Amino acid sequence: MKKIVVLMGGWSAERKVSLESGRCVADALKKRHTHVEAVDVGDAPNRSWMDSLDENTIVFNALHGTWGEDGTVQGLLESMHIPHTHSSVHASAIAMDKHASASIAHMLSIRVPRHQLLARKRWNTIADVMALPFVIKPVNEGSSVGVTIVNDEKKLPDIIASWQHGDVLMVQQWIDGRELTVGILNDEPLDVMEIIPAQSFYDYNAKYDDTATQYHIPATVPDAIATQVREWALAMHRTMGCSCVSRSDFLFDENQGEEGLYFLEINTQPGLTSHSLLPAMAAHRGISFAQLVTAILESAQ
Repeated sequence: MKKIVVLMGGWSAERKVSLESGRCVADALKKRHTHVEAVDVGDAPNRSWMDSLDENTIVFNALHGTWGEDGTVQGLLESMHIPHTHSSVHASAIAMDKHASASIAHMLSIRVPRHQLLARKRWNTIADVMALPFVIKPVNEGSSVGVTIVNDEKKLPDIIASWQHGDVLMVQQWIDGRELTVGILNDEPLDVMEIIPAQSFYDYNAKYDDTATQYHIPATVPDAIATQVREWALAMHRTMGCSCVSRSDFLFDENQGEEGLYFLEINTQPGLTSHSLLPAMAAHRGISFAQLVTAILESAQ
């Protein structure tokens, strides 16, 4: 009988969320499977976690963020011929790269906010390439880590001085719109959810700490917008070769009508905590958390 190893933790900025996802997944799997082991890969690079892996292992990848979600651990597991859940190296790497995934969307005629990559050392030229207000975000992070809205050019020096997310910035047009998201499960879009944060936008704090954030499912948007969101999310999922699950995020500026819908990013390893978005969307369809986790496990490749 195969042993199921749930990998969680890691050393990305999303370690805390990954630990919670991993615990929830392991608890659900233990109700249906005898051999389930939750493994924290640690908060710094090491090899000790690999001792739990062998030819009789299936890995449930509950890691989030860099290393665990960007194709790195996927490549390692595939080189060891160990089946794992979620997407392959290729899809994971492209999805984690916001610029690359935006390029895929553009190729598919999916509308994306205007954006540009800029070397951190050239921060003083940001105002030359993007009008205020704009968004600065890391190219390869999830959970809105590091995302900053800039309304005042005078604040840029302090923002850049405290930047801890690499030498390249993604500068993006600010879209003042409603935040929409939709999950894909086994090649089928779920219902569109609207996220209404109590603060200016849905940042890390609003996702995990702010109890005032509201979630409406199905989103109360025009049918044409809901249909477009689901079609675009499925097109991204399929084109990038995602496996079993993904979640795509959008902004909808209703003042622009149907032309106000913008794709933001795709997540190949959405959170699997008790308050995460994908489980909530699945539950709205009558799919329990245990059924969701089982479906993901059965897709291990």
